Amino acid sequence: MIIVAGTNARLVYSIEKNVIEEETGSPIFEIESETGVIKTAVCCLDRERTPDYSIQVVAMDGGGLKGTGTASIRVKDINDMPPAFTKDEWLTEVDETDGSALPEMPILTVTVHDEDETNKFQYKVLESSGYGADKFTMVRNNDGTGSLKIVQPLDYEDLLQSNGFRFRIQVNDKGEDNDNDKYHVAYSWVVVKLRDINDNKPVFERPNIEVSVPENAEIGKSLDTFKATDPDQGGKSKVSYSIDRSSDRKRQFSINQSGTVSIQRSLDREDTPRHQVKILAIDDGIPPKTATATLTVIVQDINDNAPTFLKDYRPVIPEHVAPKKVVEILATDDDDRSKSNGPPFQFRLDPSASDRVRASFRVEQDQKGANGDGMAIVTSLKSFDREQEKEYHIPIVIKDHGNPAMTGTSTLTVIIGDNNDNKMQPGSKNIFVYNYQGQAPETEIGRVYVYDLDDWDLPDKKFHWETSNVAHPRFKLNEDTGMISMLQGTRDGVYYLKFKVYDRKHTQNDVPANVTVTVKEIPHEAVINSGSVRIAGITDEQFIRVWDFKLKDLPKSMAEKFKDKIADLLSINRENVDVFSVQLRRKHPPVTDVRFSAHGGSPYYKPVRLNGMVLMHREEIERAVGINITMVGIDECLYENQMCEGSCTNTLDISALPYM
Repeated sequence: MIIVAGTNARLVYSIEKNVIEEETGSPIFEIESETGVIKTAVCCLDRERTPDYSIQVVAMDGGGLKGTGTASIRVKDINDMPPAFTKDEWLTEVDETDGSALPEMPILTVTVHDEDETNKFQYKVLESSGYGADKFTMVRNNDGTGSLKIVQPLDYEDLLQSNGFRFRIQVNDKGEDNDNDKYHVAYSWVVVKLRDINDNKPVFERPNIEVSVPENAEIGKSLDTFKATDPDQGGKSKVSYSIDRSSDRKRQFSINQSGTVSIQRSLDREDTPRHQVKILAIDDGIPPKTATATLTVIVQDINDNAPTFLKDYRPVIPEHVAPKKVVEILATDDDDRSKSNGPPFQFRLDPSASDRVRASFRVEQDQKGANGDGMAIVTSLKSFDREQEKEYHIPIVIKDHGNPAMTGTSTLTVIIGDNNDNKMQPGSKNIFVYNYQGQAPETEIGRVYVYDLDDWDLPDKKFHWETSNVAHPRFKLNEDTGMISMLQGTRDGVYYLKFKVYDRKHTQNDVPANVTVTVKEIPHEAVINSGSVRIAGITDEQFIRVWDFKLKDLPKSMAEKFKDKIADLLSINRENVDVFSVQLRRKHPPVTDVRFSAHGGSPYYKPVRLNGMVLMHREEIERAVGINITMVGIDECLYENQMCEGSCTNTLDISALPYM
């Protein structure tokens, strides 16, 4: 079958309503009648002028029927418009940088106008375009704006920088390396004003000063003056001065606000021959900044120290030996030997020495001894009996070679050594044990006692329980030393212990010795509410000793006399006073610390009451007991910087272990 196509199906396209170009009056678009393709009929559409067009198109078939439609035409942008900064000049104010630390945040954000839709903005600071251009850079932000950032330190104290910066920036809208197309480049000025911050320490004119001063310089004497200036605030910043006390813990120096350093406490070359004092200059910024300088103070020696023994000589002479040389004594002097403030030394027996000492010892000068420094030779003049005198104290005068010369007296202690030349006799003793809260572990409490004028004869003795091999269940005995130990868990009470002692030199067997042990629990309340005194001139052993070897008698101990006096002053029973701690603080010369508590029944008196009572009756207690009280309410912090550096706090350490 043959089909012949008609003309009704053929479409013809035309523009019914076009857009007319204003300048020429010509239609802007045309359409191909057979294909319906729309084309521009004029050159060069301008998106920035008219971004969108709308035309009406007609399609007509061969039968004369037609349809109408609208074509919307959007003009695609190309980068054909130049950028322009929204300001001809940008102004910002920033703090100067603190040293080399640079801020991360931008200090200014600039905006650009460009009629194109799509741009590749690229910002930069133009080199050599003005003062400060090298100190900043430009970066592009995601939203197309540009930010100015600091890349070099800014210093307000630099006179040029303090006036601020002015330089040019540029932008191009075609991306990097397209600066040659000047049509797409825009320029603007940036002015950066600088604010002063406190970023500079004061500067000392002389950061290190050295002075020399005699150790006897008067308090208040000026040593030197420090001068510091601060470049902040245009050099008008106020500077104050102080001393770093970690370099002057004894506070021997002071500084006024003019920077002058003076002596405020006496100096001692023998204690500190050279001081390194840190001087601080502090500005008035917020926060303030500090500079440090050093004052070196060299303390010059004067002959202000008397010579003393080179060491603590304590020679021993056995009893019953013929006269002999006892010891050679050398001296020392804390003063500067190089300035002749020391040897050679001269020695002699103190004219005030007792007749007993003069009759017993001779002190002679040996000028060539100790390599020409001089020494003393001490010789005994007779034989000695320890049971008559255990030791002698010989005062020796020593003179140095300074000008003027210094003279001092040192005391030589000569100990008479014991021989086992006396037989022992039966003896008895009492031992009092304070048991802190009943917690005492196994503890040595004292030695078995027999009456024996000899006191160095322990190696000749053996100790046993009265009934062989039958020990007390709460106590233990060391057979070689006679030391008695109280076992842990021993309760309050009075315990009667019986022993027998053997002396091999005198072949004495089974000499009886009785020991009465009183155990008393001391509560925590008594310890923390205790009073305390420090006693000079006696040892802990002398404070509690009851045997007087000279009188061959058993008088009351100082501890008992002290207890009686405290009870009398408080008007309470002596059983309510406990002298529970007696400890040797220093051996030579001896210093002993004593702690005591008291109550009128209950509760325990507070330390302030006990110490206050001792202070009120100090001389009366000293006379009654025979002691020298140097401190009431023991406080180590009274000795500034001696026990600890910096701040000081007293603590009371309590141990369950009894102290013997």
